[in-house]
Amino acid sequence: MPSFTLGFRKVGTVEKRRDKRHAAPVFSVKIDGQTCQSINWSLGGLLVRNHRGYLAPNRVVRVEITEHLSATQRDSRLGRAGPAVYMVDGQVVHCNQAKHQLAVRFVHLPQPLLKFFERHLIAYRRRGY
Repeated sequence: MPSFTLGFRKVGTVEKRRDKRHAAPVFSVKIDGQTCQSINWSLGGLLVRNHRGYLAPNRVVRVEITEHLSATQRDSRLGRAGPAVYMVDGQVVHCNQAKHQLAVRFVHLPQPLLKFFERHLIAYRRRGY
């Protein structure tokens, strides 16, 4: 399986991120009780929109990422009670109240969430989103 954790450097400017950001697919994300949508995400963290309020940098929050299933996937998983929800602790990087955006860095990426992200990256490479 290909590795998606190799360093990433943006051409033209220095990029401090370890992992490449992806805009698609968009995930539903619940942070500190609020449901938001991802703007972009990587194996290192994510940026969300529609976040109301302020969370201080370095605060650790619980992040829930919901996997949306297509009709075909739902039909093939009849025994399953709904979409999968992946939980991870995240550290607030910055909170922009004016834009209603919140950036979170994952404290530790659990194996099931890593496999979930890799599945989407492989699908993106094969057919694009």
